[in-house]
Amino acid sequence: MKRNIYNNLILIVLSFVGALSILTGCQKDEGTGSVMLEAFGPCPILRGTELKLIGKNLDKVESVVIPSGITITDINVISPDKISVMIPQNAEVGTIVINYPDGSITSKSLLSYSEPYSITSIAPLTAIKAGDVVTINGDYLNNIVSVVFNSGAEVAEDDFISRSRSKIEVNVPLAAKSGKIIIKDINGNELYSDQQLTINQHAIASVSPITPVKVGQTLTITGTNLGVVKSVSFTGGAKLEKAEFKSQASTIIEVVIPANAKDGPVTLTSLSGLDVVSTQSVTLVVPSSIGFAAGTVFKAGSTITITGANLDLVTSLSFPTAVDAAFTKTTTTITTKIPSTAVDGVITLTTAAGKSVATPTVTLVRPQIASIIPLSIIAGEQITVAGTNLDLVDGVKINGTVCNIVSQNSTAIVISVPLTATSGDLVISLPNGVSVTSASQVTVTPATKPTVLTMPAKARPGEEITLTGMNLNNVESVFFGAVKVTTYSTRTYSTLTFTIPKTAPLGTQHIRLVPYEGSEVLTTNTISLTGQEPIVDPTLVFADFEDVSWEWGLWGGVGSIVSEDGNRYYKGSATGALSGVWIWANNNIVLPGCPNISDYVLKFDIKITNDFVLGAYAVQMALAGNWGWCTSGFFPLASDGVTCSTGGGWMTMTVDFPTLGISSAPATGKFDTGMFINASAFSWANVCLDNFRYQHK
Repeated sequence: MKRNIYNNLILIVLSFVGALSILTGCQKDEGTGSVMLEAFGPCPILRGTELKLIGKNLDKVESVVIPSGITITDINVISPDKISVMIPQNAEVGTIVINYPDGSITSKSLLSYSEPYSITSIAPLTAIKAGDVVTINGDYLNNIVSVVFNSGAEVAEDDFISRSRSKIEVNVPLAAKSGKIIIKDINGNELYSDQQLTINQHAIASVSPITPVKVGQTLTITGTNLGVVKSVSFTGGAKLEKAEFKSQASTIIEVVIPANAKDGPVTLTSLSGLDVVSTQSVTLVVPSSIGFAAGTVFKAGSTITITGANLDLVTSLSFPTAVDAAFTKTTTTITTKIPSTAVDGVITLTTAAGKSVATPTVTLVRPQIASIIPLSIIAGEQITVAGTNLDLVDGVKINGTVCNIVSQNSTAIVISVPLTATSGDLVISLPNGVSVTSASQVTVTPATKPTVLTMPAKARPGEEITLTGMNLNNVESVFFGAVKVTTYSTRTYSTLTFTIPKTAPLGTQHIRLVPYEGSEVLTTNTISLTGQEPIVDPTLVFADFEDVSWEWGLWGGVGSIVSEDGNRYYKGSATGALSGVWIWANNNIVLPGCPNISDYVLKFDIKITNDFVLGAYAVQMALAGNWGWCTSGFFPLASDGVTCSTGGGWMTMTVDFPTLGISSAPATGKFDTGMFINASAFSWANVCLDNFRYQHK
């Protein structure tokens, strides 16, 4: 029988240390010729071996008493100072007593024992199954606190059936497997058995049903020792844990076949980690008898119904060249919508088991062209394509040029033919890439009608602008309102460059083109003309800076009155940030009447001598005691929306009273009037102002 090397070392060390300790651990009689006990050893000692006692006059000792109450009279006198006795197997831990004719001596130290536990046999060794009782025979097994089976399954002392010095009985745990066992003491010391146990593992006798089997159906597995099974795995990775079993006993396991199970054998895994694979394979049901409901029309966008058996197993459905489609299902039907990108072919139905079946071939409805009216057109005009299933069309081309679809239904498409189109076939196309070509060609005559494709969104009277487009060389004259353009720089097929008359009406408007032949044309886009508007009613002007009193009445303002071509106006002088400063103010202004602000707007003229980025600002107007803040719309902006610009000339700005933050009409009379501003980074020296006035809407 093998012993753990670690155990042997412990015994040697303990014996040596114990022997040293007891040399000073005994009582003694100090009289002359008296008996004395000085030491005993070895300690700890093996039961059944010799214990030596050392002292004085020990040849007088009549008996030695060891725990518990065992009296030994068979004493081996080695010399007067040394005797020995044999320790019986039933000796226990405690003090020893020596008796002699005149008295007795009790040791101060305890007698202890080395107990090298051992395994002599294990029964039974073969044909063992989980739950059976295994008996371990040996010595000092009362010191054992756990028994460990191969695979790591451990039985703790609380679960022992019985335990004594010579025997331990335990039940074989479910997770145990064949191999040696290990016994452990409280200090973690281990001893392996020489003998190996053969533990019967689980075995599969049959699996039923095996074909055909449907997801959700109960699968019955019979065999032996099936109580140790912790999981059932299907081919493809589907796995059911013990808690998911429908039932489990030593000879039978019932499980519900999971949705993602695939064809193949099943695997039973025990608590010990052993896998047993069935010799029989499960074959899963697939949908069958696939067809379509009567009267089904295969048209993109339409709903179709697929019929068959076991269609509830289907988890995905796909059309040729189309991604998986959404669907609803029962055991006998699947309802889905044909995607616009689907093409002719079968519809594939796939189950969670990875099995696929296909429907009969689907031939999709295609649009048909019956007529094109008219067949001869001038580029830019509209034509109507008549036919069937034209609602499927998502594109129309004439000789490769894309046409704009104006209106569309199942029997007709109205398209606008681009000016760039040329004669050729008319082709209609579907989202799935299918196209249909007309039997007759469309004759397209190039258009002579002027067409403007690009033009500026803003400009000023007197400024030169360029229009681009087609047939612009056919333009005889250009008008802004009733004002005719007289100065041209370029007149070509694609470009028309001219100067806007200074008398052109301001505001947002279409440009009117008059061709040499045909009707006049208005540009599709509009242009906003900005500039200085004439003063409609001079009596409503309250700050034109012409009166000489402004020279001394511009109190508190950051600017001055300047004169140019006989006109006096205000010019700013400050640069950088402005915080809480007056721009201009005058307490001598007599305000004109403005009885109802809903009928009037505030107008003023402004000129920016050098463009600058406006940034954040807040303007406060003081009008006869009415104060209001304006944070947008007071200054003109270029097309970028951030640059303050008037193009270097004068421009009239229009601001309504709500924008100014003024809700009541300014009174008529002489009041403090002016303009106050906050701005973070302002180039006020570039700003000129003139002609503040009311104007009736």
